[in-house]
Amino acid sequence: MGAAHSASDSIYRTEPGYRQGVMAFFAQDDWRATSKLTLNLGVRWEIPTPRTEAFNRMAQFDPTAANPLPSGATIPGALVWLGSCPGCRNGSSFQDYYVKEWAPRLGLAYEINNKLVLRAGYGISYQPPTEGGWGAEQFFGFNSSVVVHRQSGPMNAVNPVMYLSNFASGSAPGQVGMPAFTGTLPNTNPASMNGNGVDYYPANSLAMPYIQNWSAGFQYQFPHEVLMEANYIGSKGTRLINYDMGGINQANAKYMGLGDILADDFGADLSNPTTAATLAQYGITKLPYPTFETDNPAFSSNSVATGLARFPQYSGVQNDSPGLGNSTYHSLQLTARKNSTHGLTFIGAYTLSKNISDSASAMRYYNAYIQDLYNRKLEKSIVSFDYPQVLKLTWIYALPFGHGQRWMHSSGWADRIFSGWQLTAIQRYGSGDPLAIYSAFDSSSAITPWVRPDVLSGVPKTLTPHGLNALLAYNAAGAVTNGTAWLNPAAFPDVPTSPNNGYPLRPGTAPPFLPNVRGPGHEVEDFGLIKNTRITERVRLELRADFQNVFNRTGLGDPDTYLTDGIPSQGGTFGLITAPMNGPRAIQMGMHITF
Repeated sequence: MGAAHSASDSIYRTEPGYRQGVMAFFAQDDWRATSKLTLNLGVRWEIPTPRTEAFNRMAQFDPTAANPLPSGATIPGALVWLGSCPGCRNGSSFQDYYVKEWAPRLGLAYEINNKLVLRAGYGISYQPPTEGGWGAEQFFGFNSSVVVHRQSGPMNAVNPVMYLSNFASGSAPGQVGMPAFTGTLPNTNPASMNGNGVDYYPANSLAMPYIQNWSAGFQYQFPHEVLMEANYIGSKGTRLINYDMGGINQANAKYMGLGDILADDFGADLSNPTTAATLAQYGITKLPYPTFETDNPAFSSNSVATGLARFPQYSGVQNDSPGLGNSTYHSLQLTARKNSTHGLTFIGAYTLSKNISDSASAMRYYNAYIQDLYNRKLEKSIVSFDYPQVLKLTWIYALPFGHGQRWMHSSGWADRIFSGWQLTAIQRYGSGDPLAIYSAFDSSSAITPWVRPDVLSGVPKTLTPHGLNALLAYNAAGAVTNGTAWLNPAAFPDVPTSPNNGYPLRPGTAPPFLPNVRGPGHEVEDFGLIKNTRITERVRLELRADFQNVFNRTGLGDPDTYLTDGIPSQGGTFGLITAPMNGPRAIQMGMHITF
């Protein structure tokens, strides 16, 4: 107890005080152009202010700054600092002002006749800047740490590197407590982060993401208080943030074809005629810089994969504002509303839509990782929240019994028993979930952060039911396994790999989400029964019972989409549905007294 094999101590000498904001100006007016035409006109001008720090204590990566290597050579890509310190850049921010965020708004309503109205609109909305910077620190050199760890060797493998305190019986036989920090802060050495990951804001990063929204549709008033709407609604997202698109140190995915060579020593392979010839086929004939073999930081080997990175002196380089994403959304939306007549009120809505993007999420999750930074078209697909068809019904029906109603309109205790009953329901029926196929390789590629599997054309993606054994799954022995077969494993092979290290040799052909294959459809049916009773002039009683999943439809959940789980014929569960979609019927009862 108290003997450590490694330890670290963070040295915080300063706490950053970041500042950022938005200046916004707008004008808006409603203009009744004619007795039938009303226009809503507006414009908004937003000016996001650059990210600053209270005392200009900011540093970040600059892809053009000279990085001094131990040999005295310099290569592009180094840290730079703000302020007036020696070697610092005068100024208060790394970002430039951006003054082109004009956001017009236009809406119109035209009364075609006393029952039919045309409505349309268009507008642009900008995202405000994120002061948190998606995790950006920009504080390199102002704080530091002390790190100790055991050295290699048979004795060091068992001897602690330090002790937290002396022994009760005497002094500890080694270092007690963390060594003192002996560095100098702030550290403005432009090469101080070599071998580590760095991040930065481009000068033009205040050109914020924006969304264009537009719509056009008709409203028609039918008899019996029924209002119908038919609308086309669309949007276009531009400069959307996709954090993984900011990993600019990724080498071109074409180099994945080098396979096991990626793990070799770069200089040795250039000296070997066989491997040099293979490298030359990819346009590689020299080291990334002449002293790569001796100047490369100790965080990694002098491997081919390291040398092919854009900035091999860093383990990663992150653009903290990669506004490279796009999205499109188109939909037909039909709505029917009925106001309360004869006790019935309802809203019915049907949506037919499609939502496509290459940046469905700003933050990282599986389908936000990209295969090839230099071919972002591979990332375009439907999004995780794309449901082409959705029908929603919401209704309340007051039963026609009791005082003031059609039947049993008596008084006294009979009225208290039979009046005040209501039925309510929320029903939703929709398309199944989009499905993403997960490769067995995860992030094992030496080049890209993630590799997806292939999708074979001409091979059925789902399994078709046949006879009494429809959708049953079988193992290698021919026995039925647990699960309902849904996906065809033969349609989703992993990409080919290198023989020794198992490196994927190319990106997969699967999109982030499959375009035409989904999980089972959704059915949600929740009903309620409410009884309102007036006990006295001042006391009212409400009894209610809520029935979730009233028809007890279990449904089928989504299939297993992880190739790492193995295919059914080999005892795995890929492509199988092994769980229900909905839980069992749940009934909740309650009482509410108002006085």
